[in-house]
Amino acid sequence: MFSQIEAHSTLTFYFSHSGKVLSVPSLHQVLDNLNSNHTIKVVRELSAKQSVSVHLVGEALSNLLLGTNPRPYHFVVAGDATNFATSLAEQALGHLTEKVAGEITISRYFGELGELYFIPSGGLNIGEYMERKSSFTIDSLAFDLLSDEFLAFHNALADIQAGLIRLVSPISSSRHGPDNLLRAVSLALSHPALTIERQTFLDIKANNSRLAKADPAYVGHELSRILGSQEYCRGIELLNELGLLTEIFNSFLPGVGSNGEECGEVERLSYPVEVFMMVSKTVDDLIPPTDDFLKRNAYLLREVTLLSQQSKHCFLHMSPAEIKPFLRLKGEQIERQLGRLVGSVAHVFRVRMVTVGYLNGIVALTRQSSGVKELQRVLEQTIGDFGAFKGLLSSVLICADWITSRGGGVADLGDMQAAREILGGMTDRLARRRAAATDAGYLPSTEAAAHTA
Repeated sequence: MFSQIEAHSTLTFYFSHSGKVLSVPSLHQVLDNLNSNHTIKVVRELSAKQSVSVHLVGEALSNLLLGTNPRPYHFVVAGDATNFATSLAEQALGHLTEKVAGEITISRYFGELGELYFIPSGGLNIGEYMERKSSFTIDSLAFDLLSDEFLAFHNALADIQAGLIRLVSPISSSRHGPDNLLRAVSLALSHPALTIERQTFLDIKANNSRLAKADPAYVGHELSRILGSQEYCRGIELLNELGLLTEIFNSFLPGVGSNGEECGEVERLSYPVEVFMMVSKTVDDLIPPTDDFLKRNAYLLREVTLLSQQSKHCFLHMSPAEIKPFLRLKGEQIERQLGRLVGSVAHVFRVRMVTVGYLNGIVALTRQSSGVKELQRVLEQTIGDFGAFKGLLSSVLICADWITSRGGGVADLGDMQAAREILGGMTDRLARRRAAATDAGYLPSTEAAAHTA
């Protein structure tokens, strides 16, 4: 069931579903990349010092073979993984946390070496461990840090060559937790040429209700990986096709993606994936390549867009007097329920305020002729109500929605240019105000930098 890959092998990967070819000239390069990696060097030195067998396994290795960054790192430790991780954290500055998973304790290190997980082997050798614990064939890879052996299990190389995400066994088997439902999607986004194998796709779709039993923090982690990917639109499409998007909203974000009695028939409407993609792609087009602030917050904008699309339909069922209480309730729901998925209280609050600012701006525009002058007035009001940080992010979303709505789903170049000019002018004015406040001593330069970030 496993094979050692010879270091002199030349591998050519052919992805049949897309016709794309990814060539790895020699496994020497893969090994050189591993052996020159600072994180691997530090862990290897500690492994040798403690005479403990340690293997790098899973996604980091498949990423390396696919030409992407090898992280996060998962290490299987033949011994006390917690003690090993503690020793590493003392040697290389980092924060250590622990998570109990069944009968084992997984240690997570996060610090100057990156994000590392240390998993006890449970008395199994690496072959036994990978045979029993691997969930997807593409991740069934191991690298012995001391011997430089590169091992493949469950026909991992064949599926990497075919560009397939395949379950090692049916999703109902004991080796799979509900976590793997979302993980299949995030794995498929790790390279544009990867796709979920058909039987795996059907198996996950038939068992999508199992997601309700997943750890909310895990759901938030995988959703952040999907929205943070350059292939995020394909990820949302996959979630929708697998029925997982509905499960996420129903089980973890009830009242956020749909809105119960307040929205009448909206509760039974399917999620408007096409609208999400149109607005999100327009947001991407609106962000200038040189605007570091907006680029840093692209993930937050996608998150708000995902959480907001069904709420927009509710306005059709409401009188003007009902709008303000609805927006207040929507903000409270987001802060309460998203907080279960996301560890950062500050991030959740930003999402709440940007969402409310975005929806409030849409309401204001629907009451007017929604021309360029009206758009500029609404954006200036949004900045005034929600501040420079959250108001500007809300304004980008309002512009994207304005463009797609006026174009019937197609971005008109004239509307795009008008929105860019308005946003550019607002950004410049805000920058000048911050500079003036800094020069006048009201805002120290260090605080100005933090405020901008």
